[in-house]
Amino acid sequence: MAFRAMLNVIPLSMILIGLLNYDGCPAEPYLPKWLMWMGALLIIKYFIDLIVQIRNICIGKPSIEKPAYKAELSPVDWIFAGLALMLYLFGLYWVLRSYGIVQFTLEGDSDFCDQVTYMATFVAISIVTIVLMGLFICSCICFSILYWEDKHNPQQSAQMMQPKKEEEKKLTAPKAEDEESLSSESSASTERLQSRSVSCNNVTETAITIERNE
Repeated sequence: MAFRAMLNVIPLSMILIGLLNYDGCPAEPYLPKWLMWMGALLIIKYFIDLIVQIRNICIGKPSIEKPAYKAELSPVDWIFAGLALMLYLFGLYWVLRSYGIVQFTLEGDSDFCDQVTYMATFVAISIVTIVLMGLFICSCICFSILYWEDKHNPQQSAQMMQPKKEEEKKLTAPKAEDEESLSSESSASTERLQSRSVSCNNVTETAITIERNE
């Protein structure tokens, strides 16, 4: 939590740079706005996560961290991920469009842009691009390794799938036992009802025979 709070210095710096140089980039006026929008989005996402954690603590809900392969994104996470991706694409387009034609010395010209604003945007876009490319390359390597192992070692892949099947059996076994217990209880109750009805019939028959004899 403290580390994430320290990371908020980055979006706060982005917002501050965008505000101080709001009109300082005639070459690409959207770059200061992009810094403000992206910084505000990151700050809002942090506070939403913080509110959710505080709510879970107040209601006594345990914060169990799931493994990476079982992690699920909430609708709010999907919305923020979509907005961040959209802002990233716009920022990439604006940076590439002004790259090579922007200058940082003559403030009155139309191709001028504040150097801090442009470099902050360029560095942020470059870092995100490198991270996305690294994730894409790693995912391609992992999928290719899994495909190669599945193709050349089908027995090993089948053995890897066995623990998952055993877990599914363990999860479904209590349900089957409950169903069997319910069915046995229902059959026992029906047998009791049948025995009671038979005994009642016997009593009525004996009463009728006694009356006839009298």
